[in-house]
Amino acid sequence: MIAKILVTLGTLTYTVGPPISDFNTSHAMHPDWPGHARFHEVWLVVTNSALGLLALYRLWRHDQLQLAALLSALVLGGFWAATAARFLYGGTLTDLQGIETQILGIDANAFLFSIASLLILAGWRLARRETRGAAA
Repeated sequence: MIAKILVTLGTLTYTVGPPISDFNTSHAMHPDWPGHARFHEVWLVVTNSALGLLALYRLWRHDQLQLAALLSALVLGGFWAATAARFLYGGTLTDLQGIETQILGIDANAFLFSIASLLILAGWRLARRETRGAAA
């Protein structure tokens, strides 16, 4: 049960957080962003949230923790890939003219998605350990 809760908390971070924080003038309705960039922002947030809902459904309705953790790892992996590659496309973690949000001196998205990634990894590892213990 603890493994499911850990994966759930990590999944909720990208499922609920971005729609709340990104559907405003700092992102999806940013007046200086081209319409096509805003379109991609909304597409990304809706798709990631839908994948999060699917992960939670498979986790709680069908007890498929491995699949839920994999879906979450893919979504968060996309964030980490974009973060690592931002020098290639001129990306930044925050809008230079917007409000830079930090937690303990770390970009808020990086901080929260680090915690989410660790929760999902911990839940997955705990579930694997429990599965191996039950099989022995």
